[in-house]
Amino acid sequence: VLYLHSLGQYLTVSKGGTVCLRDREDMSLLHTHRLQNSTVSPKDLWVTDMVLLHNVHKIAVSFTSKEVCFYDILSHQDFRCKYKLQGLRFTPWCLDYWVDPSDPDQAVLTIGDIGGQVSALYFTSAQISLFERLNVRTDSDSADIIQWDELVRGKHRSCYTVTHRAHTPSWVRK
Repeated sequence: VLYLHSLGQYLTVSKGGTVCLRDREDMSLLHTHRLQNSTVSPKDLWVTDMVLLHNVHKIAVSFTSKEVCFYDILSHQDFRCKYKLQGLRFTPWCLDYWVDPSDPDQAVLTIGDIGGQVSALYFTSAQISLFERLNVRTDSDSADIIQWDELVRGKHRSCYTVTHRAHTPSWVRK
């Protein structure tokens, strides 16, 4: 359960990808939305974790399809996917997010996976853009696809990664 200060509402997500917005006073259901992911069919889509990126008004959602999707929460009627981080080696199992309180452009998203790795994505200009657009989108409603290998090779100047592998083969949990 995440509390969205900007909206004064609670946000939950089910294993099947249904996002629910709830009233902060009585927890009554205000809105539901099924997260869309063109990578896998809805029946095979399982959410493993979700974290709030409060400084950029987004949520990051990890899936069993070995990807992390970033959804815009300001458009809470449709939760539009802005970025898809794909090509992870293992299924992401848990997420955490930290923002430098003195510089909200500096942020870290950590991803723990079932291969025993903890990866950190360091964002250096988060409020401008989490990732750089390397490819031209053909559809204005489609998400920018970010390949994990691009991040590892340093193709994105606004984001770099560090991976810690000491827990292999144990799953990383919060």
